[in-house]
Amino acid sequence: DRGVVYTLTIGASAESAEGEPMAAAFTSSFTTLPTYPVVLFTSPADGATGVAINTSVYIEFSMAMDYTSTLAAISIDPAVAYTPDFQNDDVTLDFAANLAASTTYTVTVDASAAAWGPGTTLGEDHVFSFTTGSGVDNTPPTIVSYSPVNGATNVSVDLGELVITFSEPIQGIDEPE
Repeated sequence: DRGVVYTLTIGASAESAEGEPMAAAFTSSFTTLPTYPVVLFTSPADGATGVAINTSVYIEFSMAMDYTSTLAAISIDPAVAYTPDFQNDDVTLDFAANLAASTTYTVTVDASAAAWGPGTTLGEDHVFSFTTGSGVDNTPPTIVSYSPVNGATNVSVDLGELVITFSEPIQGIDEPE
């Protein structure tokens, strides 16, 4: 269910296969996504420095968003011209020209951005900032890791997903959820 806190507890009386009890009890909890949209991921990340002046901004939401209200809710200071690439639960802002060097940009997705369908909104502004460096990014992306690994054997037919991690965001590929 959405918006629920789940807690896992393993008591100190749990034993290994050899009969050794745990050194201490273990407790961990997590909360599932709420019933309203939230920003899950941004690139550049909040507080990033030395960002290439030819970057794009990527924003991933927790659910499919309404095109009109979401794009109207996005602002950048200082203002720069961009073209949005909207894909249901994410948007990429491709700038018309390189950003100014050594400049802090603040991106705001205001509280009015609404989910598609039910129309629930963010409810509060999501703000992140990044500072550009002095040059463009000409470094080609690389694959950092992948699973299952090359040559893996006995991979379950119920694998569920292939995971490839790149050194930077790749066009047309969503960030992990």
